[in-house]
Amino acid sequence: MDTLMDRLLDDFYRERLFLYQVLMIYEMDVSKKEIADQLVVSETKITKLCNDLSNDILSANLDSKITYRIKDTVYGENFSQLDYQELRRIYFEKSMASSLLMRVGFLKTLTIQEFAKVSFISKSKAYAISKELNEVLGTWNIQLKSSGFSGKEKDIRSFCFQVIFYFYSSHMEALPAAIAKNDSLIHQFINSLQIVYHTTFTYNQYAQLQVLLEIQWFRLTKGEVIDLSDDYKMNTSFLPIFKKIYQSDHSLLEESIRKEANYLFLYLTLNNYITDIAIPIGETETFSLFIREMTAKFPTFYDIVSRDTIRKIQKLCFRWEYLSFSLASFMTLDQFDYFKQSYPMLHEAVYDFVLAADRIRTGGLLVYEKAHLYYDFLFCLLSDKAIQALERKVHVFIDFSGGEDYNQFLTMNIQSFDYLDIVVDKKVTASTDIYVSDFFNSKVRCEQIIWKNPPLAHDWKEFADKVIRVRGNRAD
Repeated sequence: MDTLMDRLLDDFYRERLFLYQVLMIYEMDVSKKEIADQLVVSETKITKLCNDLSNDILSANLDSKITYRIKDTVYGENFSQLDYQELRRIYFEKSMASSLLMRVGFLKTLTIQEFAKVSFISKSKAYAISKELNEVLGTWNIQLKSSGFSGKEKDIRSFCFQVIFYFYSSHMEALPAAIAKNDSLIHQFINSLQIVYHTTFTYNQYAQLQVLLEIQWFRLTKGEVIDLSDDYKMNTSFLPIFKKIYQSDHSLLEESIRKEANYLFLYLTLNNYITDIAIPIGETETFSLFIREMTAKFPTFYDIVSRDTIRKIQKLCFRWEYLSFSLASFMTLDQFDYFKQSYPMLHEAVYDFVLAADRIRTGGLLVYEKAHLYYDFLFCLLSDKAIQALERKVHVFIDFSGGEDYNQFLTMNIQSFDYLDIVVDKKVTASTDIYVSDFFNSKVRCEQIIWKNPPLAHDWKEFADKVIRVRGNRAD
């Protein structure tokens, strides 16, 4: 149940969170032995964990409560996702590892040696913690050094966003004071955006944008600027609104603020926060690669995909080439089992596309980029019913009066259309999509193709068109 972000917590806090998750998911009395087996610890350790978790819940004044209704079992009363997320935030703020991460890396208020001193731990212990943290940070290709983070600014910000949003999204009012120092002006900016661009952000959009802006403001005040390779013309009303966030900080260069405004405007436009302004999106290498990979797996892909989905894909490809940044919650590629089982063909096509994109990118894609690329494109495709319909093969039944050999001859020809993903049924079933014969059958309820004579080229074209049409009708 751990995520990569949970590795930022001290081990004993992670164990308590795991226990809370188990009790919340089961919603029943769970034997201590079963929990011990999952955590690979003794039942005595589970008893201690229960006591520690119970004390933490009481200290935090949460509604959750651990009870023991049956001997050698544990029950989580009033356990909820909200309490779980609050505990997770509390553990993050208490953990030695995350404290070092925040004070040395994010806030840059201490060096590693200074952190060791104020935390009453040895220098070797502090450096050992930083080494463990760097194993996590490697996913973003950044490092924690004695004077702060080291790496590309876009990767540092992506990591900072994931951390802050993961631990604080349900309790934004608890953001660290140093990060939320410019809170009021940021809220004013977000509200101004909604008024000027005639939109209303969802709670999740608002929270994501708030965290993104808090991090942007904090990093910019530290002299760290994101500079896009291309300059996109901002809407004339955008820059003056954006500047108000920085009106009290006169040390910032005008050019730095303009670059950050340009970056943010592009981000908001490409992520559909601002929908009534279009930016020119041309063909990209990523889009050409994606279409190539999809048509290799689904030759009819371009015929059935909606134009709206194509536009979304073009926008996604443009976003990945120019921003390489996603606000989606971090997921790893080994979490795709559900999609692999439910949509095996789409999964394979998108996964192969990600691997191909990794090969053509100089230096390759980072781990978090590959994961977000996979989910961004998969979810985009799954929002199109016609694409979902590609997953189920078209079932065909062959029934000619010419006899078994003639039926087998036609079956072999039909199976050569492997790109259409056809299954030839042994008998008519509820799954049969197309009935092919030399006589119309009034008892058959599916589509029918009637060939009075051996099929010629135009007949096979009719057959292929019918298969494509069946897929489209299924999607509708």
